[in-house]
This record gives sequence, structure tokens and C-alpha cells, in this order.
Amino acid sequence: MQNAEFEVFKNSLKSKSVEELHTIWVENDRFGWSDDAFKAIKVELVARGADIPEQKKFTGKIDDLDFRKAVGAPFFAVSKKKLIVMSIFTVGFYEIFWFYKNWRFLKEKYGAKVIPGLRAWFAIFFCNGLFRVIKKYAQQHGLNADYKPVQLTVCFILLLAASKLPDPFWLAGFLSFVPLLPVQKAINDLNAKINPGEEINSKFSGWNILGIVLGAIFLIFIIAGIFLPNPPVN
Repeated sequence: MQNAEFEVFKNSLKSKSVEELHTIWVENDRFGWSDDAFKAIKVELVARGADIPEQKKFTGKIDDLDFRKAVGAPFFAVSKKKLIVMSIFTVGFYEIFWFYKNWRFLKEKYGAKVIPGLRAWFAIFFCNGLFRVIKKYAQQHGLNADYKPVQLTVCFILLLAASKLPDPFWLAGFLSFVPLLPVQKAINDLNAKINPGEEINSKFSGWNILGIVLGAIFLIFIIAGIFLPNPPVN
């Protein structure tokens, strides 16, 4: 059973000529047309007895993405306050979740050839690519994302590397969320423009609160171990 979107596309194609349908089909613009649209075009061409020409190859490469046609709420719209709090109290694991959500958006909505979980776990290698894509997305929608992806990438890597420093300097690693803040601002500005009135993710769920509590306990023990004197040895 075909979905409603397919039926809408199918009905809208009645007014197009075979030549127009062939052009859309051959160009294979998956950024401008959904999978349902191409299914509907194929059905319509077959119904008219027209041939099905070969399509151009769709690469799905990040640098080839065209974001001028928005597809709902872009990226992971979370408040900067929540991003900061969750990053600190989950010892950076929320940042992995943040990367995952943004990469998954590109995969699901634009067909990007990526593995979101892999790119999130190894964010140190892929963060620059994501920062560049979000900046490009914002610019294509008339917004000035005034951050430099390379600088944010270097900052992110250095802060992660700081976690290997001796006490107490490794605590600087907890600031690894800082390079994400300009990117998050661009995402939230995009959502404000594309989905005005839509609230961003700013509330703390039960799971969020549980993570904060557990993280707070963990941090108390860590900080106490650094700054409290060791008990005397008898």
C-alpha cells in the first residue's frame, strides 16, 4: 500500500509531459526530490508506455549536498544550556550523542553516505566535516554562521587531548563542549528561521536528570580524589 506522499506526487505528475518526467528522472536529484517522488515518476512513465532511461549516479557525498530545500527541523536543535550541562555531567558522552543526532539527520533526510554511529564515536576525525556542513546549510538559508570550522576542530581536539594531562590540568577536558556552542547557535538559528514557533530541546527528561545525578556523584569523587589530602599511612 502506497503512502499519502506517494499519492500526492503521483497526482501532481499528471500535468507534466513525458519529456519533463524524463528530465527529472535522469537528473536523479535526490536533494530536490524524495524517493517517493521518483517511485511516482517511474509508475507514471510506465503507465504512459514511455521508456525508463538510465539515471545519473547519485553520490550522496557530504560536499555535494544541496540544502536549499529544507526537510523539516534541521539537525539537533538543543538549547546551549542543556548542551553544556549534559556534556559536563555525562563526562562528554552527551557530545557523542550530539554528533550522532546531527549525522543521522544528514543520512535520513539527505541520503548522505555516512554511518552516524561510527562518525559520532570517532568524532575527533569527522567533526570538521560536520562543522563545515552545518555552516554551508546555514549559508544556503541566508544565515551568517560566523565560525571557522578548522579553528573549532583544532580547539575540540586539543580539549579532548587535555584529558590526558596530569592532575588537575586534565579537568580542561570537561570544556570540550565549548567548540560545539557556535555550531549549536547556527543550528538553533536555522530552526528559528525554518520552523518558527517550534521549541528547541531545552527540557531535561527523566533520563537526562538521572545522567546528571550519576555524573555529579562521579565528579564529586573525582574532584575529591584530586584536591583532598591522602590519609596518613600508619
